[in-house]
Amino acid sequence: MRIRLAICRSTFLSCFAALLSLPALAQTVTVTPTSIAFGNQVQGTTSSVHKVTLKNGQSTAITFTSATSNLSDYAATNNCPVSPATLAAGSSCTISVTFTPSTTGARNATLTVKDSGGSSPQLVTLSGTGTRSLPWR
Repeated sequence: MRIRLAICRSTFLSCFAALLSLPALAQTVTVTPTSIAFGNQVQGTTSSVHKVTLKNGQSTAITFTSATSNLSDYAATNNCPVSPATLAAGSSCTISVTFTPSTTGARNATLTVKDSGGSSPQLVTLSGTGTRSLPWR
């Protein structure tokens, strides 16, 4: 969003115009939530789905590119439009994330969401812990 600001100086009887971009008023593309804690999950089993909403807060459509994790223990699927289709201004789509720990211990990662919006990429912090299954007694 651009705001035209006129600064008038009466002593010179002239006005100077400045074109300012105000970041606080900028329209952005956002993800909610920005972090997901999966908690404990037995190694090799898949968690319940956690959902992330991608919202286009810009005044124009954007093209969704990808939603990927830097650790294969986390899988993401989505219902976002596939290029050349676009996500309309003010619209949202959903990214579904699951956690399947490949080993025990802390398994932290980042989900990176890429699109053509000015605030791309958007990041979601992912955390979970792989645990051993208890033997039956």
